[in-house]
Amino acid sequence: METNKQVFPKIPKTYSPLKGTPKQLVSYWKRNGWRKREVWVDLISMSLNAPVEYVENFLELLHSAPLVVEEDGKKFSPRFQQAASLLYRMSPECPNHKRKHGGILCSMRNVARLSGAVDKNEEYNFLSLFLRLYGGIDSFLVDFGYTESNPEVGLFSHEDIRRGIRIPREIGKYEARCLAYLYAQGNLETNSRSLVLHGREFDLPFYKKVSQDFDESYNFYIEPILVNHPSQIREIDGKVRKFSEYSYPQLKYSSKALLSRLISLEVPVGRIGKSMTGVSSSIKSAPQEIQKEFLKGLLASEPYFYNGQLIFSHYSKYLLGDYSEILRKNGFSVSELVPSQTNNSQRLLVSEDSTRKFWVGNFCQLNPYLEQKMRRYYG
Repeated sequence: METNKQVFPKIPKTYSPLKGTPKQLVSYWKRNGWRKREVWVDLISMSLNAPVEYVENFLELLHSAPLVVEEDGKKFSPRFQQAASLLYRMSPECPNHKRKHGGILCSMRNVARLSGAVDKNEEYNFLSLFLRLYGGIDSFLVDFGYTESNPEVGLFSHEDIRRGIRIPREIGKYEARCLAYLYAQGNLETNSRSLVLHGREFDLPFYKKVSQDFDESYNFYIEPILVNHPSQIREIDGKVRKFSEYSYPQLKYSSKALLSRLISLEVPVGRIGKSMTGVSSSIKSAPQEIQKEFLKGLLASEPYFYNGQLIFSHYSKYLLGDYSEILRKNGFSVSELVPSQTNNSQRLLVSEDSTRKFWVGNFCQLNPYLEQKMRRYYG
C-alpha cells in the first residue's frame, strides 16, 4: 500500500531510537505528531528485540494484507487480526509469565494505527470498521484468546479483560486463602471499586506470598508496596500520645470483576460490615479441604503468637464466633470469647496443644515472621 511509505519511511543511519516502556512509547505517539511515524518501529523493535530492518519489512507485509475478506458469508479483517496478534506479542509479560503485565497493548486505536491509519479521519474509519466486524475490543480479545478472562462468569470491565483477570467458577484452595487474608487484613472499598490489604512492616515477605496466591486465584499480579505513615500526636482517653513514623506493606487490587466476585461470596464491605457479620456461608459450608486452606490463610495473617498460644483479637464477636466454629469443626481446641481489658475488642485463644498441632501440621508456614517466632519457641 502507498500509505505504508507515508507511515513508515526508511529510517536514516543517523536514526536514534526512542527510550521508554511500551506504554510510554504509545503515549509518545499520541502526543508528538512530528515523530509518530517512527514510534511504532521503535516500539516493535524494542518489544520483540528485533532489528529495525526486520520490523520495516514485517510492516510492509502487514500493510499488504487485505483489509476486509469474506468467507462463508462472514466478513473479517486479516490486517486487523495480524496487527492485534503483533500487539499481543509486544505486550510485556508479568513476572510469572502467565498473563500480560498491566494490560495488553491491543486496543482498537492501536490496531487501527498499526494497520496503517495515517490521520484522524482514516483512524476513525478503521475504528468504525473494527466495530462492525467484531463488535468491540473486549469480545475480540476473548474470541481470539488474547486474554485469560472469562467474562461469562461475572461482571468484567474493559480493563479487567485487558489485564486478563480470571474469576474461578468454584472456591479453590488459593481463593480460600485469599478470602482469609481479606477477613484478617483487608477491606472492600466499593466507592473506588477496589480491595486493599495492609499489614505490619515485618509482614512484607508474607505479603509477597499473599500476592502470589491472588495471582494463582484471579490471574491478577501486583507487587506489594511499602506505605510510609508519618509521625502524629493523638489524644486517647484524655491523654496525649505521640506515635512515631512507620511503614507498612499494602496490596491494592482495583477490579470490577474481583469486587463483584467477593460481594457474591458475601464478603463484608468495610469495617462496619465486618463488625455486623461473620464468615461467609460459602466458606462455612465448603468441603473440609477448602476450610483447611482458609485456616492456613487465617492463621498466617490474623492471630499473634504469645507464650505457646495463638491468639485472635477482633472487635467483631460474629467474626470470632465463626472462627471458633471453623476451628472446632476441624479438630482444634479454642477458648470462649474473652473481652479485652484495654479496648472494645474480644479475644479467642487457641489451646497450647492445638497451637502445637498447627505448628506440626505446617499451618503457619505461609507467614515467615510467624513461622520464625514459633520455630524459636518449639526449637
